[in-house]
Amino acid sequence: MIDFSNSCTAPWLVGGDFNSYLALHEKKGGRKVLSRSVLDFQACVSTAGIEDAGFRGSKYTWYNGQKQNGIWSRIDRLFFNAEWTISCPAIQVQHLDKACSDHNPLLISSSTQNKKGPSRFTFQQMWCSHEKFLADSTTAWRMGPASSYPMLNIVQKLKHMRNFYRTWNKEVFGNVSMNIQQAEASFATAQRTYEEENSQMNYTNFIQAKENLEKVLAQEEKLWWQKSRIKWLKDGDHNTKFFHAYAITQRRHSHVSKLHKQDGSVVEGDDKIAAMFVEHFTEAFRSAPHHVRPEILAHIPSLLTEGDNSMLLMSFLNSYEDASGQLINKQKSSFYVPKHATESLIQRIIKTTGFIRAKLPIKYLRVSIYFGRQKPAHFAHIISKTVKMPLKEFIPEDIWNNMTHKDCTVHQAFTNPMRTQLQTALQYCPNQLLSQFLITNEKKDTWIWSSTANGIFSTKSVRSILAPATSQQWAALWSPHTPLKWSVLLWRLMLNIIPVDETIKGKGVPLVSKCSCCSQPQEESALHHFFRSTTTNQIWSELFHLLNFSNMGINAVPDGVTAFLARPEVMATVGRLTHCTFMAVLWEIWCSRNAARQQGKEMSAKHIINRSMFSIRAICTSFKFQKIPQPWLAALRQNESGQVNLKTRIPSIVPWLTPPPGCLKLNVDGAFKMTSGEAGGGGILHDHEGNMCWAFSRAYHDLNSSLAAEALALRDGLSICCSKGITEVLVEADSLNLLQIVTKQTACPWEFACILQHITAKTQNLKAVISHTPREANRVADCLASFAKSYHHLVIWDLWTDLPTLVKEPYHSDKVGYPPIRS
Repeated sequence: MIDFSNSCTAPWLVGGDFNSYLALHEKKGGRKVLSRSVLDFQACVSTAGIEDAGFRGSKYTWYNGQKQNGIWSRIDRLFFNAEWTISCPAIQVQHLDKACSDHNPLLISSSTQNKKGPSRFTFQQMWCSHEKFLADSTTAWRMGPASSYPMLNIVQKLKHMRNFYRTWNKEVFGNVSMNIQQAEASFATAQRTYEEENSQMNYTNFIQAKENLEKVLAQEEKLWWQKSRIKWLKDGDHNTKFFHAYAITQRRHSHVSKLHKQDGSVVEGDDKIAAMFVEHFTEAFRSAPHHVRPEILAHIPSLLTEGDNSMLLMSFLNSYEDASGQLINKQKSSFYVPKHATESLIQRIIKTTGFIRAKLPIKYLRVSIYFGRQKPAHFAHIISKTVKMPLKEFIPEDIWNNMTHKDCTVHQAFTNPMRTQLQTALQYCPNQLLSQFLITNEKKDTWIWSSTANGIFSTKSVRSILAPATSQQWAALWSPHTPLKWSVLLWRLMLNIIPVDETIKGKGVPLVSKCSCCSQPQEESALHHFFRSTTTNQIWSELFHLLNFSNMGINAVPDGVTAFLARPEVMATVGRLTHCTFMAVLWEIWCSRNAARQQGKEMSAKHIINRSMFSIRAICTSFKFQKIPQPWLAALRQNESGQVNLKTRIPSIVPWLTPPPGCLKLNVDGAFKMTSGEAGGGGILHDHEGNMCWAFSRAYHDLNSSLAAEALALRDGLSICCSKGITEVLVEADSLNLLQIVTKQTACPWEFACILQHITAKTQNLKAVISHTPREANRVADCLASFAKSYHHLVIWDLWTDLPTLVKEPYHSDKVGYPPIRS
């Protein structure tokens, strides 16, 4: 059977008595062991690539006929190959009742009928590869209905996008099979034209048709990969036939052919199964029996018509006149309705009541009635009278008796800011009264600054407000000697918004908390993770002689971090080293925690201390710290083995340099993964101010080395420069081997001959100067090359805002001149 399956590519099936079962649950009675015959049968089925057709009816197909030592097993079955699954109709196997034999007969039936209910909406990943997907999705999202309630807004938007994608799939994306047929026809035409006439235009059409065909084939692969629901394949095996067969098998397994009731009976047939579902859910959602009291129904009002509403409104107004003894003056009465009220509603109210429509704010008994935010204009008429009142109305009697000019009013106190009555008014008058008076005073505006005794504004008083006594820790936090990422982390710690498990649970997200820094895991909190865990206890104890800091005295993370940063230091250098080391240790603890969570790496106190000291050593070298104390020198010189070796362990700063004024610089890089065979290239073009002109990313296939990816990335970068009309450009790549090949310092491998020919021609046309740059100074191009696997074709960005999120961070670092550190 194995030989036949290898030689036959047509659909076929085989069935009968195989005299062996496949699994232990297919046998009842006797000894349940995986004998040699069972293992051989399993190996045969796996090697031949055939699949069991399943069954309906009895679980077993053979019985030995003995009453005392009865044995039942399933040794009769039907198999078919993958081609049968794809091209032939579904088959069903039913175990009939045995009569004249110890084997159950197998009834094989096939049906082409496929009853399919309403299909559910599924977002297809292949849509993302379409060039209009992002633009059309953005437009559709903005055109969707909106609501002031966030969750309702999301629900309405998602419903709108579901309907949009269904229409967009039919009208724009199209049927995948039809797209493949059209792409194959276009490719065949372009290929024949190029073979007949070898011109540049025909070659370009041939390449475009080839790329289009590869794109639609990749879309088909994604479609069947998603339908098959295979999670153990990372990027597929480029075999849609495999995915097709797997998806059909999944669909066949998900078909409900029979159901078992609670009494043990079996229900078969689509109509009977549907009736059983209806019966089950009808019973599940049926309300409990209840009794309605007739006397309660009498108190439930019936629905009202518009005439009833009008009658009730007039009845209410008449009742008011009878109760108050006052007649309503319709010429002086008015009504208010919301802005979204319809014109027909307004006219009905006017016709019924005879009132006129008024718009807020309105005055009733000289008091403003308004809707929304409070405004000074609502109370201007009251304040104008209040400010004429004497200060005696607001000031305590004992203070008033000691004052001069007892006839001074609120208005007079603010007319001259230098008067002594001003401070008294600021202290005792209501703040709302003073603010409204300053705004509504009809005379010449006078600025009153309440933070000074004389009311005159000064920048010193502003600084005293904006820079309180606790400003020292903020100066240490945002020091120019520390990287911005360290400062941001401590700033988030001081605000208690670091995303540890305790903080996330406090936001209402249920999760099981487990720290990554203890041998016996505990619930993760910021205090435990940074200061109380087993690993951090070891770190702070080893650095106590440098930092003079004890983690056991901290009860709250914000208070502990604030107190440490506000701690005064005798020497400036010691203060900088202390603050930088404290921040570096917290940063490395956080990085190690994330690595333990995401990559399964174990947290190590020694590794965190070494990484922190490497960063401090780079800061000392960059900013040229002077008069470093001896304990710090010993700590910075000590390497992992305990030997003093400062020269070989000092990290260095590798900045990305902007090109000279009037010049452009192109950085390119390639990426290749040996394990998966993925390859890609990317590059970015900067001007002399560091601004991005454009960037590109492209995936490559069928490569076997990173050098090939580097060469293709350089070729594509130069080609884009030529297509955009650039004449002179500086080119940087971090592959020294590629630079030596391009400059002909070493021999060119034969597989790169065509690529090198293109690079040489483009270099001469552009007058390009190619040079080598360290890998740390080529981070943007490296990120673009690594990101290329997300695309199946060439992608060019003209705006930095459209770049992937992972690329924006190194781009901004290069632009502002923040250099990376090579350790």
